[in-house]
Amino acid sequence: MSTPIKSASSLLLNARLVSPKLLSPVENKICYTSTPKRVPRQSLNFSHDFQAHNPVKNPIQIKVTQENLAEDSLIIDSPHKSELLTYGLNKYDLLYILGKGSFGTVIKGNYHGKIVAVKLIKSKSGFVNESNALNLRHENIITVFDIIVSRKYSLVMMEYHEDSKNLQSVIDDASAVLDRKTVVRFSKDVASGLKHCHENGVLHLDIKPKNILLCDNKVCKICDFGNSVKASKATEMCTFQGTVPYTAPEILRGKLPSTKSDIYSLGILIWQMIYRKSPYEFSNSEVIIYKVVKFNFRPPLDSKDEVLARLCCLCWDESSNKRPSAAQICDLLNGVVFNEK
Repeated sequence: MSTPIKSASSLLLNARLVSPKLLSPVENKICYTSTPKRVPRQSLNFSHDFQAHNPVKNPIQIKVTQENLAEDSLIIDSPHKSELLTYGLNKYDLLYILGKGSFGTVIKGNYHGKIVAVKLIKSKSGFVNESNALNLRHENIITVFDIIVSRKYSLVMMEYHEDSKNLQSVIDDASAVLDRKTVVRFSKDVASGLKHCHENGVLHLDIKPKNILLCDNKVCKICDFGNSVKASKATEMCTFQGTVPYTAPEILRGKLPSTKSDIYSLGILIWQMIYRKSPYEFSNSEVIIYKVVKFNFRPPLDSKDEVLARLCCLCWDESSNKRPSAAQICDLLNGVVFNEK
């Protein structure tokens, strides 16, 4: 989940000082009705996010009710669904919180007899981009089962994994193994998930370690489609934003995003797995935007791994047309794995 440090308008105003070609931010409008309904929406959140925030697993066990199939999960079906949509989490004192962020809180729940991860979001925060993932079914993408929208709160029912962790927490854990073979495997997982997204007309636009979930079977899955957009609607006037260090330069210049914008983010992510540190030493968002846009600045590379270093360079090429597709990256990484056998 993104954690905005500034409003989009403020950050893009500074970005426009770097490049006068940047478009003026245009806020999307959406009307919610009092009756819960499923509504698609295009909206993105710009943030600068370096710090690792591991998923919070904090069961608050104050009372146990017979309604729960598991003592640490909340049944989402009525009347709980209506109460959640109206009051949020205020009425509940037995919850298993999986994570928190600017977009909302993720809890462990039970929906139609199935244990799920439930993202509860204040509707005004503009989340419904998650609906872009509703039809995506792939082993490297967290499945979104259902989305329910109301005037105050909205619910996103997602695939749940008991012992999962985000990739950022793995990068930050000195005891976690991130050797070359593991980096290649994780990179291939993300590229494969992106390939499926792009083949189905979805741009994620916020690929970063915190939005990659490492599941108990050691498979990486792309999650959090709160910043996603349908490729067919990327021509509409709206503010395309993401997390600054991972955002492609064409977006920073105010141009429309494409599948290659996700590839740029993937290149930064691969670099971060190799070097296990923040991609930029300076943490100021405006400085990063200035250097990336004006000087084509990228994270430093050495000869640590020639093949992966070359892949990073291809992914974050200044020209989006020169960046490989997700399918091409999968083919390249399959070759690397084959050669290591």
